[in-house]
Amino acid sequence: MPMDMRKPEAVRKHDGRIVAFNPLRLMRSVTRAALASGKHTNSTEAKGFGEEITRAVCSFLVNEYPPTPTTGDVRELTQRLLRETGHVAVADAYTDHARQASSLLWRMRLIDAGPAEGAPWDRRRLIESLRSSGVASDPAGEMARHVERRLVQLGAERINAALVHALALLALHERGMDARRYAARRVSANFAPLSERYVPAVAAECPLPDAGPALEAFWLQAVHSDEVNQAVRGNLLSLEPYPASPAEAPRPDAWADPLDAAARERWSLQAGRFEADLRVRADGGERIGAFAEALAAFSRAEGYARGTEVPEFRAGVTLSLRGAPEVFARPQVSAFPITLNLGGLLVREAIHDPQKATLRLTQLVTLAAQAHREREEYFGLAPMRGRELPLAPAGLWNAAAWLAREPYMQHGPAPVLRAGAGALLAALNAVVSTLRQETGLQLVLRSDGPRAAAAALWRRDCAFLEQDGVSLDPASAYEIGLDLRLTPGLTDLGERLDFLRAHAAHFDEPPPLSLKAPLGREPDASAWRELLEALRATGLPRARLLPGGSARGVRLLARHIREHLQGYPLFENRS
Repeated sequence: MPMDMRKPEAVRKHDGRIVAFNPLRLMRSVTRAALASGKHTNSTEAKGFGEEITRAVCSFLVNEYPPTPTTGDVRELTQRLLRETGHVAVADAYTDHARQASSLLWRMRLIDAGPAEGAPWDRRRLIESLRSSGVASDPAGEMARHVERRLVQLGAERINAALVHALALLALHERGMDARRYAARRVSANFAPLSERYVPAVAAECPLPDAGPALEAFWLQAVHSDEVNQAVRGNLLSLEPYPASPAEAPRPDAWADPLDAAARERWSLQAGRFEADLRVRADGGERIGAFAEALAAFSRAEGYARGTEVPEFRAGVTLSLRGAPEVFARPQVSAFPITLNLGGLLVREAIHDPQKATLRLTQLVTLAAQAHREREEYFGLAPMRGRELPLAPAGLWNAAAWLAREPYMQHGPAPVLRAGAGALLAALNAVVSTLRQETGLQLVLRSDGPRAAAAALWRRDCAFLEQDGVSLDPASAYEIGLDLRLTPGLTDLGERLDFLRAHAAHFDEPPPLSLKAPLGREPDASAWRELLEALRATGLPRARLLPGGSARGVRLLARHIREHLQGYPLFENRS
């Protein structure tokens, strides 16, 4: 529709308001009526017809009507013009749609408000709700009418207040307005029984948002049950990231083989600039030697031997130190993970009894499994023995610290916390295994998960504990899985290795042993070979090299690991 088309500047609504005239809305109405009448079966042809009628209506309005015609004038002129030009069926469809919309608004009922039969729809209530959240009068009225039009398009006579709330949130985001105050008025009701299932054909034309509050509101108010929503509002579960389609979640690449010439060529082209973890097989002497040479080559590449403090590696290197051949195949199709807030579960409910903690942990895992089932069923997928449904535990060490009545900020495997952490992991593994057998859901316990979800859980718990006078570092975050790190000079190196070896089996994907290494800043292949062979000798299934550290620290750590494995004491207690 050309912008220079002659048209009225404004129209007067039935309630006396004067608003800008939008010819595109009139064109869409005529196009819809043309398609509904059956006279035009092609959408392009119907759109051209709608544009032609709209041009004629605008011309008559400018030449023969007052400067500000009413919406009744526009509707009456459109109907008369359609009939006079011989398009009686289109005129009838145009009139019927207007009547149906008006009749539907009279019949529409809010099923969770007022008497048993529901309260009648009243746009003024939504306007007042928007105004009370800080939206100005005119935008509030326009957005309320936009929501009303969306409800008419749905064609449902019985609607839920949560649906109205979600549509209003979408309207706020579409207009770039701050929706936080209005979102805080979220209706606790859930309209999952009224939501349709995922239809690929419909999703191709009207897809869900890729991310953001609108997508979150859709899942919490249209799909997930009240029990799951309550756990999310209580900061016990994180469902982020919310999926926008049933496509499989992003998974890491298959394990690269250092003996593969194509893999080595790919690494040399990337020159060590890896944005995500590089996953490498290091389950044999030949592979360790080949990868040690590759790491040294990264450091010798142009720009790497500058001695800078910040290495070029954006991420780390995850090593598979042992595993059957099927371990190195691409993982099966997986859904997005759901994060369990173990620390927040205990601290929010003030649980210090291990038996009560196990009971609540069982209930929380059951809710996470229910959330997975609801997602799969919405997408029309079979949740039983279908895709992997991953669960990622967060805040394990914080939960162990709370059980041991140690400071909640305590991170890492302090000796006093290991027994509690091991008991929680054993209980978690038992619950997941039992649910997998009883329900048929392909639940898996992952040692990795969305870091953004763990950070968001931590921030909300910081605000919660601040009410009780407990201050936590807002820049920190919960750790995912069983995170164990080695640094030179540890006096309990052997105990850490033994603990990880004993409890790695609780995870379907074993957690790695983490240590900092000078990735991109150590050109000596023998130093890398010594470290990788020492890590493989521990018998642990995974290890992860993080950017940082020094060449001297790596050599010292490799020697300490070797001494521990040979049975010599690592350190003597010198007074």
